[in-house]
Amino acid sequence: IMTGKREDGREGGELRVLSAEQMVVNRGDGSSVFQFGQTKVLACVYGPIEVAAAREQVDACTVEVSYDPIHGVAGSADVARGAMVASMVRSAIVKALHPRTSVTVLIQVMHDDGSVLAAAINAAVLALLDAGVPMGSVPVAVAAAYPGEASQLCYDPLASEERVSRAVFTFAFDLATKETVLSDGQGMFQQHEYTHALQSCRVAAQAVLSFQKLAFSKGRPT
Repeated sequence: IMTGKREDGREGGELRVLSAEQMVVNRGDGSSVFQFGQTKVLACVYGPIEVAAAREQVDACTVEVSYDPIHGVAGSADVARGAMVASMVRSAIVKALHPRTSVTVLIQVMHDDGSVLAAAINAAVLALLDAGVPMGSVPVAVAAAYPGEASQLCYDPLASEERVSRAVFTFAFDLATKETVLSDGQGMFQQHEYTHALQSCRVAAQAVLSFQKLAFSKGRPT
């Protein structure tokens, strides 16, 4: 783990202050805002609701996910993040319990100061829980990076740290089963560095899970 202070005063193995709020959109069936420091993502869930015949599945619910950046048209990085969130959401929901219905998850990035994919995943999970959508797993996401040439990892990188890092990772875990449900690595890294990042983020995810449990149990700003 990275030694010394980072630009925001954290140690390498520290997450930023976590913040979450549920029931933030009155018209949705479930919603959540999740923050890593200044990185802020809103998720809203509609459903399960009736679906048009052309889109229905006889043995499962139809799951649609939309991922929107802060402003403007989504770029290639936004499209990739949206696809990863959608894949994770579809695998987490128990779709067979609500056949011939649809669940729509809308993700809106409100501020991106790094680790935005992890924040989006955590926001989506809390919104699905808020909506009461049955889930087979409750993923927890954490990001990490290798700034500079040294093999010293830092958790929850800022946007400024991501820009100068040679490798940035986002992992999501189902900590109940110990499974890794999402693994995304961008940049240049060796196998042992990937393994170290994976194992370290699994430990950091425990802190995020504890926070999410607290936020969900309270069901109000945390």
